[in-house]
Amino acid sequence: MIFATSIIWQSSGWVAPAIVFAVLLFMAIVWSYWRSPGPGWVRLAAASIKLIAIGLLIVCLLQPLLQSTRPRPGANLFLVVSDVSRSMTAIDPKTETERSRQLVRLLQEKSGWTVRLEQDFDVRRYTFGLQLSSVPDFNDLAFTGYSSAIATTLGTLYGRFADRPVAGILLLTDGNATDTGIPTDLQDFPPIYPVVIGSEESGMDISVTRVTASEANFQVAPVSVLATIVAHGTSGKAFLVQVATQDGEVLSEKTLRDYKTGEPQHVRFRIKPSETGLSFLRVQCYLRSEMGDDKTVPTAEESAEITLENNHRLFLVDQGGGPYRVLYVSGRPNWEFKFLRRATDTDDEVRLAGLIRIAKKEAKFDFRGHLGETSNQLYRGTDDQNEEEVEQYDQAVILRIGVEQDELRSGFPIDAEVLYPFHAVILDDIEAKFFREDQMSLLQSFVAQRGGGLLMLGGQESFVLGGFRRTPIGELLPVYLEDRFEGSGTDFRYELSRDGWLQPWVRLRDQEDDERLRINQMPTFKVYNPVSGVKPGATVLAMATPQGFDEKRPALVSQRFGKGRAAALMLGDLWRWGMQRNEGNADDLENTWRQIIRWLVADVPQRVELSMTAAGVGNSVDLHIAVRDDRYEAEDNATLVVKLTAPDGSEIEIDAQPSDMPGQYAVRFVPHENGPYRVQVSATDADDELIGEREGGWISQPVADEFRSLTPNASLLANLAETTHGEVVDADRLDQFVSSLRSRKIPITEPWISPLWQQVPVFLLAIILLVGEWALRRTYGMA
Repeated sequence: MIFATSIIWQSSGWVAPAIVFAVLLFMAIVWSYWRSPGPGWVRLAAASIKLIAIGLLIVCLLQPLLQSTRPRPGANLFLVVSDVSRSMTAIDPKTETERSRQLVRLLQEKSGWTVRLEQDFDVRRYTFGLQLSSVPDFNDLAFTGYSSAIATTLGTLYGRFADRPVAGILLLTDGNATDTGIPTDLQDFPPIYPVVIGSEESGMDISVTRVTASEANFQVAPVSVLATIVAHGTSGKAFLVQVATQDGEVLSEKTLRDYKTGEPQHVRFRIKPSETGLSFLRVQCYLRSEMGDDKTVPTAEESAEITLENNHRLFLVDQGGGPYRVLYVSGRPNWEFKFLRRATDTDDEVRLAGLIRIAKKEAKFDFRGHLGETSNQLYRGTDDQNEEEVEQYDQAVILRIGVEQDELRSGFPIDAEVLYPFHAVILDDIEAKFFREDQMSLLQSFVAQRGGGLLMLGGQESFVLGGFRRTPIGELLPVYLEDRFEGSGTDFRYELSRDGWLQPWVRLRDQEDDERLRINQMPTFKVYNPVSGVKPGATVLAMATPQGFDEKRPALVSQRFGKGRAAALMLGDLWRWGMQRNEGNADDLENTWRQIIRWLVADVPQRVELSMTAAGVGNSVDLHIAVRDDRYEAEDNATLVVKLTAPDGSEIEIDAQPSDMPGQYAVRFVPHENGPYRVQVSATDADDELIGEREGGWISQPVADEFRSLTPNASLLANLAETTHGEVVDADRLDQFVSSLRSRKIPITEPWISPLWQQVPVFLLAIILLVGEWALRRTYGMA
């Protein structure tokens, strides 16, 4: 907005006489030149010049005053904010010097624009990187900031000077923000005048801009990694992308040759970390020609790139969370449990407990043993002869495997405190009558409220023959049960459905052709429990096709149920697969069971859970901790010990405070180092009993974020300027910009009046015109 300027006539009473005098003088000059000899155009030009000169003098006689407004000196603030982050040390391809040198040259204290700015405004100087700092001058700038927190900086300035008259903010930066870059509400901000530091030219550089990792229940390669890479100035040059551990061990690598410079390239990996639990891995990318035959990472001196700070990026893989406990309940000993145990024995994160019935209870009691013996003779000769602790003839004989000494002694749990410590339950060859009504309701609550997993296998007494129709367990299942069992009488081929192909935990091979070959080599199965249909919302993951028929029947179906999930495997003799071992597929059945179990327990809530989110303030991180009691309800009276391990190995103990939500605790931490952070949380109850422990972590890598892009983000800065009614200022036009501030919208101004008739240029113009008129007449012989 330009301030309006007006003219005031101080001798306004002389306007009429001046007009009359001007008219008479005009007529006299016209008459004089009309009669003068000489060319016509010369007479016209000379008359016009004289009329202008005399008219200018007549105007001065009226004493005109130029009236406007200007900033009151020293009454308005003007903020000069300089970026001192490490990205300013990048070499600009156009000038072949660091951007910081250009910035230092602009901010020299003796520069003309700084002197002029201080004449009209109260100038405040700030630098920013991760945090905003006030400085007396810009003489000793150190470009060591790990971040370019532009949004945070502007938000802090707005909060600090919300009630002060701020005429504008001069922001000198490359615009590559490591936060959002734009504050949430810019409408009330003072005008922002960005100065873009650096040119749009891009030199040779490879940047790993983003890495995401997702843990899948895929035994061969359980971690899927997606790396986004942007290359500039490397056209025609191949570069090598690697996934490596922090110790330098390369887990996987790919070479990129066909790519477009300046555009994001997405590289996918499937890896299997050597260790379970929390792992910090690295994606690194370098020119293949600079790595040599031994693929050694080049140094900054050996590389032709602008910087190597953005050639690598850490990412976190959390394959822990366990040990997960799985309860297997079977109505008879079978081969399936053998292969299940074999699969879980090699998984450090899964603990399998078994309740296997080896004899059913008998409704009528008869003396079948020695005289006076009432206990089941199956227990004769064992160490446990306490008749109160062994099954009688009218009780089922259950074998406990993989449990604590007194755990599950009474069989299947009847209390939540006993069942809820498990993460999943597998039912196989067990009828509904084995469970009491309250046990079936408890199992339903285990899935729906506790968030556990349930899998029913297609044994002889499962599904239909088990009588689970119209029971709480039947409601859990993702399939509808037939009223009566129909024997299959044929062999069945196993194949994946369309949804099954999309789920890594259902597949065993990384490539589609290899997976199809594996499925074709699977044996046929003879036991299939038919179902009448799939419930709405359930997902069919595998199909069973009778040999000689085109009909496809659901073989593996899953669904969400409350907070948990339930699955049904209608094949009852999956163990046949393990009996047919060939070279290359010897471990396929074990891998299948491991992946299914991992999927069952993947999202099951723990008693202590830990999550991290960016706080949105600088580089700080919010730690959220959820604590539950033995019934998995919110625990509000817990004592937490939170230990944090920094990248340098030092340990810090921090306090977590209860939040507004029941059972929720929170703590904010500001990392000051670049690298991985580990968090160990331990929770105890009011009786000082251990509730649980949980490990987590995050990665603070502001340096990689800082050098994500080496090209100035001019669009972000232009958006800031447009939204706040400012403008982008050319670094070479700072003097002109500061001079123009007097005519812009300023909070505090004062009136300004200047007598136009006393201005020396006005009289000089009149004299020049009169001299020019005389010279013109003399040249053509009219003087």
